[in-house]
Amino acid sequence: MNYRNAIGCNLLCSLLAAAAVWMVLGGSFRAALLFIVLLLWLCNELWHAALTLPGLLLGVWSTIRGKECPKAEKGVARAFSLLLLVVPHVLFAVLYGAELLTGGQVSAWLGMPVSHGLFACSFVAPAVLCFICLVSPLPPLSVVVLGAYLFEPELRVTRTSAQPDVAQTLLPPVPGVAENKPRHPELQKRAGELVYYGRPVIGGMSPYTQRDALVGGIMLGAGLLALVMAAAAYPETALGAILCLVLALTFGGFGWSLLSGPARWNARLRMVEYAFTSSHVYIVEGNDIQVLPLDEHLCITLEKPAGKTGNIYLSPRGKSGILMHSVFRNVKIDYDSSKLDASAPLQGFIQVENAAAICQQLRRYQGDKRN
Repeated sequence: MNYRNAIGCNLLCSLLAAAAVWMVLGGSFRAALLFIVLLLWLCNELWHAALTLPGLLLGVWSTIRGKECPKAEKGVARAFSLLLLVVPHVLFAVLYGAELLTGGQVSAWLGMPVSHGLFACSFVAPAVLCFICLVSPLPPLSVVVLGAYLFEPELRVTRTSAQPDVAQTLLPPVPGVAENKPRHPELQKRAGELVYYGRPVIGGMSPYTQRDALVGGIMLGAGLLALVMAAAAYPETALGAILCLVLALTFGGFGWSLLSGPARWNARLRMVEYAFTSSHVYIVEGNDIQVLPLDEHLCITLEKPAGKTGNIYLSPRGKSGILMHSVFRNVKIDYDSSKLDASAPLQGFIQVENAAAICQQLRRYQGDKRN
């Protein structure tokens, strides 16, 4: 399910309800919007908690069957979205109780009266969101889900083993032009055996670089804020100014490191070459070369993020991986933390064009060798 649509729909519902509160009750629109956002966030959290157990059971069933159940997933989300009509009543009951116990302090803190009118206007947000979910199911936006979507791009990419179109199955010939031919001596020596030779596509914003840019921008902004605080604190206390300056350097340095990461990554990819023969795979980084046997122990995973390029992860299965693969034939067990480690050697053909066609050829030669 699409989390971007969920974020947009939640924002739209919050704005509609805040406008209703502001027009009916008056007061500050900012206070009304903040209250509606908080209310809708609590509704999403309880909705997400109610979906946890059904989601786990559905995941187990999908694993046993060996394929996903998108229709069942949407049906469960649609059914449990009715909780959005119930949760606001419970939250307002708690709010009314707090208002009575504090002698009206809650209204003063919110900047608006806790009344039936506030409830009626606020109810617009979860009611409209529930209607949208019944028409087109959306996932709940808990803090865990939103954080995973923003900071774990691997959840947003499509991993597929689908066969590419016939027109895309023909790989480009191994180049013989001087500026495009293999640069590493080992590949030059085996130029006549190479089935495929290529280099990564430089540039572009992958989901991972988008994540780093977002986090880096936030950290750089925090560093600038700490720098302003240091300048403001200096006339009062030198120690406070020094502490704020340390925070500014820490956040600013970390943010700048993330923002400059894509340039360092592209510089690294310019030294990379990919190739394979009918029996081995070659991954070259400058003068270093990895040679992987193209046999049944090599795990091949195709990843196609949004865009024209794709990634083909290649990793030899260990003894435990071979055992698990032989026991659970229909279950995809493939995890290697070094895939996301920028300092580790490349774990496959990263950012290549025609990734589906290359992956199909790799699997075909792997199957021929197995037979």
